[in-house]
Parts: sequence; C-alpha cells; structure tokens
Amino acid sequence: MLKYLPFLLTAALLPATLAADNKVTSIESSHPGPAFGAYVQRSDSRLPIYLVDQLQKGDKLIIVPDKDGKADEKWLMVLAAVSPAGSKVEAKKFDLSNPPKEIALDITADNQLPVIVLAPQVRTLFGIYTSFSESASLIIDAIRTDPQRFLELQKIDQINLAINALKSGLDSMLQSRQPDQAIGATRELAARFGVREIDPACFRDNVVNTKCVAVSIVTSKDLALPSTDTKWASAGPDASAAKLPLDIFANMKIVTEAGTYLANKYGDNYDFAPSSGQRQEGKELIQLYSGMRFRSGDVKTAYVYVPSWFTGKQPTISAAGKGIACLSHGEIRLAIKGALPLSNYWHDWRLVLADSESGEAILNISDFSFRPDLGKMRFDFNRIARSITMDGQVMHASLKGKYSFASASVPAFKVAVPATASLLHHVTGLDTLISGEKTQLGINSNEVDACIESMSLRVNGVDVASTAPDAGNDLSVDLSQALPGEAQLVIGQYGVDKQVLPVRILKPRAHISKATHFDLENLIELRGNNLKRVDYLQAGKSRCERQDSNAPSDGTVATFMCSADARKNDSLPTKIKIVHVNNEPASMDVQLTKLGARPNVSISARDGMVTLLSPLARQWNLGLNDSLVTADSGIAISLKANGGYQLINGNYALQLKFQDDPATAEKPIQVPLMANLARNELRTRSPVNFTAVQLPSVSNPILFRVAHEPSGLTGDWQSLKKSVVSFPQLEAPACNTPDLIPGRQLELIEWASSDLDATTNNKGNPVNLSPCDKGVCLKVSNMNESRRLKARIHWVDGRLFEVTVPSNPECTAKPVDATGSSVSGASR
Repeated sequence: MLKYLPFLLTAALLPATLAADNKVTSIESSHPGPAFGAYVQRSDSRLPIYLVDQLQKGDKLIIVPDKDGKADEKWLMVLAAVSPAGSKVEAKKFDLSNPPKEIALDITADNQLPVIVLAPQVRTLFGIYTSFSESASLIIDAIRTDPQRFLELQKIDQINLAINALKSGLDSMLQSRQPDQAIGATRELAARFGVREIDPACFRDNVVNTKCVAVSIVTSKDLALPSTDTKWASAGPDASAAKLPLDIFANMKIVTEAGTYLANKYGDNYDFAPSSGQRQEGKELIQLYSGMRFRSGDVKTAYVYVPSWFTGKQPTISAAGKGIACLSHGEIRLAIKGALPLSNYWHDWRLVLADSESGEAILNISDFSFRPDLGKMRFDFNRIARSITMDGQVMHASLKGKYSFASASVPAFKVAVPATASLLHHVTGLDTLISGEKTQLGINSNEVDACIESMSLRVNGVDVASTAPDAGNDLSVDLSQALPGEAQLVIGQYGVDKQVLPVRILKPRAHISKATHFDLENLIELRGNNLKRVDYLQAGKSRCERQDSNAPSDGTVATFMCSADARKNDSLPTKIKIVHVNNEPASMDVQLTKLGARPNVSISARDGMVTLLSPLARQWNLGLNDSLVTADSGIAISLKANGGYQLINGNYALQLKFQDDPATAEKPIQVPLMANLARNELRTRSPVNFTAVQLPSVSNPILFRVAHEPSGLTGDWQSLKKSVVSFPQLEAPACNTPDLIPGRQLELIEWASSDLDATTNNKGNPVNLSPCDKGVCLKVSNMNESRRLKARIHWVDGRLFEVTVPSNPECTAKPVDATGSSVSGASR
C-alpha cells in the first residue's frame, strides 16, 4: 500500500492553501493541474460551462483538452453523469493520446451531475504502461463503487466561488480607502462572518491581500454565515446579495473525508486529487488546482473536478433609482432583485439607444463589463464619445442579453447626456442660500440630475459644502458662519468640464416664533428674533406697517399697524406674508394666531377716579384731582369698556406697575375689580393704596391695565395719570425750639421757606437740616401765623408745595398779670 498524501482542501481552491491548523501557508503548496475547455450544448447553442447555471435533460457536456499544456505522459479522461439520488452512473472514457473527434457526455436527466476526471495512465513497477482501458476502468470503478463520495466534491467548487465572491466584494469595498481604513474595514467584515482573527500575512506591508483574506475567512474554524437578511458590503442597489450556499461550510468536513476515502481506497493505483477549476484570464480554458504534487513512479494523480450549479431562479433586473442613466458616466446602475448566484451567468449584453421622439436608433453598444454584486454595468464611453453631441438630450434605451441560455432584459429606461449650457435654472434652493442658515440645493430635472457627478458651493475661493461620492446630488449647505455676498456653485458632470456658476448668499431673514392678532384691534404682533429685517406684513388685502415706538431694542418683538378692515379676526387670513427689507430674502408665509379681544378700557369720564386723601396728603395740601398722591392715600377707580369690547363672564383684575420699575413690571400689583356686564363697566372693590409696596423712587408714575383672569388676556398698559410721591411727614416742633421742625424723610426736601409769597427756589439758600432732640429737624426762621411753608421736593420738578406744619397743643400762650408775671397754673 502506497503512503497516503494528506488532502489539503484550500490548495484545491486557490493558489494559497491551509495547513492542518487552518492557517494560510505559502503559495507553493498549491499545484496547477491540467487545463481544458468545457462547454454545454443545448439545442443549437453552445456556452462555456462557467456561463451555465444548470444542466438539464438533453444537454451535452463537451470537453476540449488543452493541447498546448499537455504533459508528456499519456493522459486519459473519464466523464461520468451521476444521479444525486441512487447509484446510477453513466460513464465514458477517452484516450487523450489519440483523442476522438468529440469528447462529450449526454445529460439524460435534469438532476444529473457531471464528474470530470483527468489522469495519466498507470505504469507497472517495471515502467510499462497499463492499457488505456485498464487505467480508465480503475477510475470508473472508483466512481461506481461510491458515487455519492464523488458528488460531495462539488462543494469544493462552491467554496472556490464563495472565496472569489468575497474577494470581489472586498476589492470593491476597499478600492477608495486609505490603508489603515482598509484594514479596519476588512476586520469589520470578517467579524460579520464570526471571524475575529485574520492571518497577519494578509496585511503584509500595510496592504490588504483580499484573496488571502477571503481564504482566511472561509477556512476559519469560527466561520458563521451572516443572517439571510444581511447584505454584503458589495451588494448592488435593492439586491439580495450573493449568498453563500447555506450548507457548503457545514459540509467542508464531509468533502475532506470524501477525498481521504478515495485516496485510501484507490491509492494503490491513484491518488485522487479533488480539484477546483478556475477560468484562465482572457481564455475559455479551465485550469485545475490541487493540493497534491504530481509524482513520478507508479502512483499518479487523478484530478477530479465536479462543477457546482445554481439552483435558484434568474434574478430580475431593472434600471436603478429614477430609471435614467448618464451615457458619459460609462456606467448603468441596475437594481437586482432575487438571490444572486456566486457566478456571473449573464453575457452578450446589447444596449440600443433611440431618439426619444422619432424612435430612430442612434447608437448600439455591446462591449460591457457587468458586476451583478455591485449592480453596475460598465462600458468605455471614450469609444463612443465622438458619436454623441453633448447638448443634454435624452434617449430611450433598450438593454437585452442572456442569462445562461435564457433571455435576459431590462425594462425600457432613459439615457441622458450632459449639457454644456448653463445649469443654473435647473438648481433648486438658490433662494434659500441665506446667511446664518442651513439649506439644501438640488436639481429639478431627473434627466439633468443623472449626469451630475458633483456639486460644491465656493465662498471666497474655498469650498464650504460638497456632495459626497455616490451619495446623490442633494448638496447640504451650512451658512451659519457665512456673510451675505457673492459665491460660486460648481457643478461637475460626467465627461465634460465643470461649470462655475455665480450665486448669491442672501441677507439674514427674520425668524418668527409667533404672529398674533387680537380681535377688535388692527395691530399684529410678531415674536422671534432678527425682526428688524421685516419691512412690512401683508395680511390678505391689508398692508401692515411697522410701529417701532414701543419695540424692544433686542428685536425680539415687533408690532405692525394694519388698516381698519383688519380689526376683526374673521377678516384676516390664517397665514400672513412676511416681507423683508428690499425683499431679501424672499417673503415667507407664517401662521397667524388669532386670539379673542383683549380688555379695552379707559377711566370713566365722570367720577372715574376719586382720591381719598390721607392726613399726609392733606398736610401737603394735595387736592382730590391732584396728579400726585401719597402712598397711604386711597384711589377709587371706575373703568368703562371701549372700542366695541364687551365684558364677559369671569373675574377681572386691575394690574398696576410703576414706570421703569422692573419689579412691578415682572409682577404687577393686582387689585380685584367688580364688573357690571349690563353697563359694561368695572370698578375697584375698595380704594387702592401703596402702603404695602416698596416704592422704587421718590416720584413713581403709575401705569395700569385690566386682565381677564380666566382667559389670561390683558389690555395695553396705560397711564393712570397719577404718581405716588414719597412725601416727608412734618411733626410739631418742641415748644422751646419753634424753629426746628422734626419729621420723617426730611432729607427729601430740596428747599423750604416760610415766605408764602415765594414762587421760585432760592438756589443760594438751600434747605437747612439741623440736629435736634428728634434726630434731624428742618430749621425754618420767621414761621408765619398760618404755620405753612413753601417747599420743593427732590426729583419732583416743576412744583412748589405748600405744606402745613402741625402745632404743638402743649405750647399754648400763658396768661400774665399786671406786673407781667405768669399766672400760676396756666398751661405751658
């Protein structure tokens, strides 16, 4: 018994192999065997075997040996057709030293599989060849003894195709990546197959050897197929990617055992070498590879090749995306639906282009490179460029070919060529190139869009936005830091020079958060930011002009006065138009929020406001209708509704604040009101005073408005025409110091005089404050009998007050006798 040579599986798959521990070893471990041409004849058509997806009854397998690569030894060929179920074997033998006119095998059933064996004739120990018939009989006997073992060898071909598919996918995925990115992406793809470690030799010199990686993945002990709904990175658009047969890896052990069995059983005459077949580049020949070295002596290597077949249906193909291809791109993108075979069975494609109006044929293209896994059909545009005028025309396209022996076609689609005329009128979104904003530019024509290769926006010679490769032609633009002014839009088309088109970045626009109109008013209020950019509003037929008198300086609120016909909510549209200054950028529509009428009230003309004077107010001789009040005086207020406003059910409140006072502006003083709906009037329940309020200044003008508490609606702030003034309070002087007047807040007095005829302030004689028993007293000389002073208060301009100084009852004059002595018992 001759010593058995171990069967190394992947030596049969690629010119790189695995050792027993499944690690990639040197390329010398794999050995090329004989080559031959293999064809399938079906009716009047003949195709190379690698273009045939399935065999069927009536087919004829035809083999053409490679005469140029034939060795000196005498070779024979055995062709066998094996039924997957059962043990029926139909075999033929052929002496290649004197080949017949035709080497062929008839396929008699749809489910038969061919076994192709190429072997040298066996020689005896004395170096004498056995007969051709004896050598061939040994091989046929091996097949008939256990045909199922031979059928398992078709898995080798499937594994080989799987490795090639992985390599092709990796090549496409990595072609535009930097070395470090390519290595990372490769490891990520391997992880999807459960493989965490790739042989370091595959990354030698920081370059990814994709064939080495594919072998490392497929032969890894950790290999696990991704879920069936996971697409490979190389899948074409809308395609279910080429899927590895679900059982080929599970059966790798079975394949190995089959090779071991064959070699051990028949090794006394042959070492059977399960082989993979690869098409020689640029030829129709199939080169066999095996892990066994062709040896001298009486033992020869019989190369056993069992091709595999695709059991699925022909996938359907259609034009991808919007169904328009760009001729100058040299590429047609296709959408493929259905599971892709591991082999490309499509061939003989022909593209016919016809005039879109007359239907007359313009061009015929037949030289294609089809990548089903990428969904791309490529051709050399330079070979046909002279036949086409680049004026943006669109043509009808008819694409037909073959899938194995069956017809294949793509539903009719359109083909466009680029235009040399300006494309600016095809660009959408130019009016949204606004300083401070983000936007998108696009193309408004599918035909034009098909030939766009790239778009970029250039500002001051720098590209601020560019389309990503193969990511569509929508250009995302961020102008948040860009100033208004001139810019350039650069559009690249396949096969022609780029167009540099002038565009403009517009001035910023207003951003409206809310537009509000209250019923019965002809004002519209905008809230937002950058409102100074608004020129006017158009509310239906009414034009509304800006009112800047009360607008805050930060531009967050703006009020616009409309014509009288805009008072009623019903007369206004649901949207209003915002028109920017100089109409840049273009006007925009915003939703108008319509609210109920705000309380519109005023002080009643008759007895509208009654002041209840406090002792302090009377001391300073304030009148009932005086515009100045003391904090402890009461103010009774009566209000009437105006402008068509009708009081409604629910509580009303009077809100008060002091002018230029942040505290009461944020939290107004709130006073409940009584309502008379029949008379449409409101009245305070009790007089209002400000004793509990901390006054912000000496003189505090009062503003008021009315709020309807259930709805939250409030009227405009109005002047109450009253100011709360912090008046000093004068007290009675001591009897022994009648010229020193004590009191509170005396420091508020700017000037005081007992001369009641004084009408102006004597700037040279300011107020005289002196220390006294009460702390500080106002020193006044020559007090008049009426005990009144003329006084001026700090920060209360334009008014000379007449204030009464209280008398001290304890200081009544004492009775005197005739001698001038005071009478005993008189009051002091």
